[in-house]
Amino acid sequence: MIKEFDLNLDEFLNKVKNYYPLHSFKENSYLINKKKFQKKISKLKNKKAIKFLYNNKIIKIPNISFGNINTLNLFEYDELILFLFYKVNKWKYINAIDIGANIGLHSLILSSLDYKVASFEPDPKTFLNLKRIVKLNKYKNISIYKKAISMKNGDVVFNRVINNLTGSHISGSKDYLYGPVEQFRVKIEKLNKYLNYKKTIVKIDAEGQEAKIINSINKKFLKNIDIVCEINNKKNAISIYNFCKRNKLNIFTQKNNWKLSKKIQELPYTYKQGSVFISIENKPFGL
Repeated sequence: MIKEFDLNLDEFLNKVKNYYPLHSFKENSYLINKKKFQKKISKLKNKKAIKFLYNNKIIKIPNISFGNINTLNLFEYDELILFLFYKVNKWKYINAIDIGANIGLHSLILSSLDYKVASFEPDPKTFLNLKRIVKLNKYKNISIYKKAISMKNGDVVFNRVINNLTGSHISGSKDYLYGPVEQFRVKIEKLNKYLNYKKTIVKIDAEGQEAKIINSINKKFLKNIDIVCEINNKKNAISIYNFCKRNKLNIFTQKNNWKLSKKIQELPYTYKQGSVFISIENKPFGL
């Protein structure tokens, strides 16, 4: 018996699924559904915590302030498309890696699909919330790590963006700083340590580090992993495109309604243009 919830994410994901593959930010259906969902989410602004239904399971996540935004801002329409991706492809993967986990929304969703999840969040302040929320939901298949994933092992300077903790990043990853920052050192590791030969979905939300992370992946793992990520600038897009071309990987982009990208210009240069899917597979969604 399913208990009471505030948001039926399963129901809305069915609507997102009905419009596949028309998920580009240029599509009228995208703009209409985005507006509808934002209206639905806005009704929860006074809730101290949001209980939502996903994969027929209840997930609870506190409404936390990240400066000028809060937990509700994590439920953007582009995120829903990824939540749909995880759900329709759940038969494909054994492991999941959540790079840039923040307070763990993606980790919880991946865990509810019975993936074995490794979750990475380097900011000590945000990590404490991640730890608390994972414990709150009583998931046993999430391992959390207070570190960042990048192209090497060691430690680096990290920028905590005070007005928007979701935009915090390794120093030098972004051309512009939107608001004041606090700086401190964090541990970093290469992704290879957490990869094996089991089929794995890797979600990267690393605020400008995506190209470095992808380029650091050992070739021997590439046939066993799929990657979903944002691309934050043209330089990273070119680097990722060239890496995929060298290693015979396919790139599909939300910007291009999930068609196979055959030239760099078809990749996004900003998170506002949606996610990309990188794989040896010949299509992103199992639909």
